[in-house]
Amino acid sequence: MNNLSACTHTQEVLEERNRAFRVLSDTILEVEGLTEEKTFSVLCRNLRKICGATCAALASYRHVSGIVRLEAVDIDGDIPQPSIDDTLIGAAVIPLEMADHFKDKQVMKCEARENCFKSFFAVHPVLREVMSVDDNNLYHLSCVREGELLAIGVVQLPLGEKLRLKDLVNSYLSLSGVILQRVYAQQGMRESEARYCELVERASDAIGIFQDAIVKYVNSQSLGILGYIPEEVIGRPVSDFLHPNVLSEMIDRYIRRMTGEIFDPKYETTLVHKDGSRVEVELSTGTIMYEGRSADLVVIRDITERKRVEEERRRIDQQLQYAGRLAAVGELAAGVA
Repeated sequence: MNNLSACTHTQEVLEERNRAFRVLSDTILEVEGLTEEKTFSVLCRNLRKICGATCAALASYRHVSGIVRLEAVDIDGDIPQPSIDDTLIGAAVIPLEMADHFKDKQVMKCEARENCFKSFFAVHPVLREVMSVDDNNLYHLSCVREGELLAIGVVQLPLGEKLRLKDLVNSYLSLSGVILQRVYAQQGMRESEARYCELVERASDAIGIFQDAIVKYVNSQSLGILGYIPEEVIGRPVSDFLHPNVLSEMIDRYIRRMTGEIFDPKYETTLVHKDGSRVEVELSTGTIMYEGRSADLVVIRDITERKRVEEERRRIDQQLQYAGRLAAVGELAAGVA
């Protein structure tokens, strides 16, 4: 009888571990291509599953600001899942030493005196009903990657249950750390790109990104210089906008630069306006990474008016020099007479 009980227990443990392994493998596939919000929802749901919990809550942590922000809640059973909206989202700031405390231990049982749930998550009526800080079955869980705390979770187990499969729970938290590190990095890139685009759009000069001699991006100032809106320019060869008189020179310059020859990053050339007129411009060039590949960042300044003024000044100077020579010849003729 004892042997039968032992075998049954072993079988149950194996099945439980198999279910946990499936959660681990499924998580990798489920989060692929998801938004940050949906990624947190999947991670929170699977956190509850792998812990065998009745309820789980997951919050992001940003080490720069020290802000913990509730991102997702998942409840087992027939209780409606609370939606993360303005009534549920909450944030709190935790001191650095507390964040370090969570980093040191990924899985930690909460004591009621720590009031762990209320310390880090918004108190919501639905959560009060299913997650009680007075019960002795709450656990804190931390997602850490490369020494950086990325998220904090709280799970509530059924009454009388203890957290099992801690090795697989730790593996899941490590996997979640990898996923969240990528999510945060992508969000940081999007925010950086948004700030950069805003700065570029506010620039007084036209700014373009050229890759493989194709226009990949231009700001709205291109309308003022060339008469085109960005949508009419993007995707076209740069040569479409070069004046025929400078086309061969610019192609030669491009080929020589691609072979490693160094040029002054600032130079003048001639473009063609949408109406066919010449536009004298000054180009300031640099190299950036765009969509994972090298590209040219070009600032385009219209110098047509400056060139016109310079040409007018040269014309006046020539006239004055000519008038001066005539005056000198007149004086010489008068002296001879």
